[in-house]
Amino acid sequence: MVEEAKRCSLDIIGISSTGRRGCSTVELDDEWKFFYSGVEPAKFAQAGVGILVSHQLANCVDEWIRQE
Repeated sequence: MVEEAKRCSLDIIGISSTGRRGCSTVELDDEWKFFYSGVEPAKFAQAGVGILVSHQLANCVDEWIRQE
């Protein structure tokens, strides 16, 4: 996904299904961060959304929280 974003000169990509638990941020490399929100940690990870953001835009994000 990161390589595709770089090739297309994108700074942000919406991801409609992550299959992850909880809500967090993952640093993918020095250039990208992945923000995601999924199901509660005790549930089977079958849903969730996320955004892949270039590091320059990710520095503008103050907080990433899960909304019920």
